[in-house]
Amino acid sequence: ETQTSSMNSESECIDIINPKSEEYNVLRNQLLPSLLEVLKNNKHNEYPQKIGEIAVVFPTKKGKHQEETHLAIAITDTTSSFTQIKQVIEALLRSLNIKYAIKEKDHPSFIQGRTASIHIQGKEAGYLGEIHPKVLKSFQLEMPVTALEIDLRELYKKN
Repeated sequence: ETQTSSMNSESECIDIINPKSEEYNVLRNQLLPSLLEVLKNNKHNEYPQKIGEIAVVFPTKKGKHQEETHLAIAITDTTSSFTQIKQVIEALLRSLNIKYAIKEKDHPSFIQGRTASIHIQGKEAGYLGEIHPKVLKSFQLEMPVTALEIDLRELYKKN
């Protein structure tokens, strides 16, 4: 549920046969739900909170299961904004000398008009934006959150 309905999206997950716990019964297809869970469990700590994770995920695309390595970053604070998270990815990609484009795009986990896709070498590699209030409510978060998630394979290919 954390991978789908809590994120205000519908996506297919790979089930784990004989899971050790009911809470962890699928392979992660994205990292952002885990980061939001960490923010939920750390509401009592000082703001701003800036966290990130690099890990393997198993997204299902057109019936295929393919392992990918993703980077996800989340920032929560009263002033967290689309511009702030966009600056984070732009600084990273510029420092790696990677040509990129940020294009307006809707994503159900983010506020419409405050989300975009990240393109590297003409291919969509990730997304960023301000987390939708419905998602914030699902994770019991009261502070605005901005986040991004990108497939690192495109960065490895480097232009």
